[in-house]
Amino acid sequence: MSHQLPEVKYVYQNGSTLDSLRWKHYIPRDGDIVISTAPKSGTTWMQNIVMHLIFQDLKFRHVFDVFPWVENSRAPIDEVIAKLDAQTHRRSIKSHMPLDGLIYHTNVKYIVVSRDARDTFMSMWNHYKNSFEMKTKPACPDTIHEFWHW
Repeated sequence: MSHQLPEVKYVYQNGSTLDSLRWKHYIPRDGDIVISTAPKSGTTWMQNIVMHLIFQDLKFRHVFDVFPWVENSRAPIDEVIAKLDAQTHRRSIKSHMPLDGLIYHTNVKYIVVSRDARDTFMSMWNHYKNSFEMKTKPACPDTIHEFWHW
């Protein structure tokens, strides 16, 4: 089956994790759910709520196994799409893209979560300062004030 790759309105990329162009490879199914949040704004919380609504149970599942993250450039796009295509349940996809970085599909439901920017900043500071992936990032500034300016 041939699939024409659609265009995204705006391209969002950073050097380490996000690339909105990867959404060109996503082929929607009726009823798919895209959970779009800014980083550190309740992504995992919302994924858990949606996961339990989809499966109608309280069984433990890793959100990383259930919710592919399309724009995550650390994972090969072919693997992400294959994982998504293999799902037989109602699918839900994680995103940190604003709507203009996604390709809007009328047959897909979008859940957007926002959070007070001050709380998001504090959550990002704590995450970054305590990150186990520090080897792949520039070193975190020593103080919260430096981090703010950074």
